Amino acid sequence: IVHDSKFQKELVSQVLLNIKLLCVNIESQFEEELFEKFAPIVKSTISSMISKLSLIMSQNERNEVNISIIKNGMMATVLLFTSCPKSCVQMHTSQKDFTEILNKGFYSENAAISITSLQCTRTLILLSSKPTNMTLTNNDISESVKISQNFTKALMPQVILFIKSLNEKYKNHVFSQDEASMLNVVEESVKTLLTINAVAQDSQ
Repeated sequence: IVHDSKFQKELVSQVLLNIKLLCVNIESQFEEELFEKFAPIVKSTISSMISKLSLIMSQNERNEVNISIIKNGMMATVLLFTSCPKSCVQMHTSQKDFTEILNKGFYSENAAISITSLQCTRTLILLSSKPTNMTLTNNDISESVKISQNFTKALMPQVILFIKSLNEKYKNHVFSQDEASMLNVVEESVKTLLTINAVAQDSQ
């Protein structure tokens, strides 16, 4: 549904909302036998969405439907990473591939895709501060924190490089009203960098 052009305008947002509500602490409710059946479904879904995103983003065509599919696909992937961390923590290749997708999204000519990429980045970085039902010892880091650390390490230099490119491109530039969407991208990138800095300080 997330990648089907017929459902982009009305249905997908409701699907994402329902998935979010359904997945709250869902992994903690499974016994081991059920979890072993659930985790492969999550992994397969993430892999499928990443493959679809990679395919669409490799194409030059950027019509309204494709833009919507990219945005919704990014949000759905982040939702699964953040809601089902135990299932995803060992998906290092998928984490790497999704990092590349987000980084590519930063530089999109479409401001909505760029903004969504930055917002997804913040969500992944903030996962380390997400409340957890687990009681952690000094030697026991939750799956959420591990995933967040992986994405933070991978995305932090990319965000910095992106902001540097914006600075070089728009240095001393006065944004006109027609460039409001690009100004939003600049603001979102700064928010993302500040989020990274805040999380880094909290972890010290």
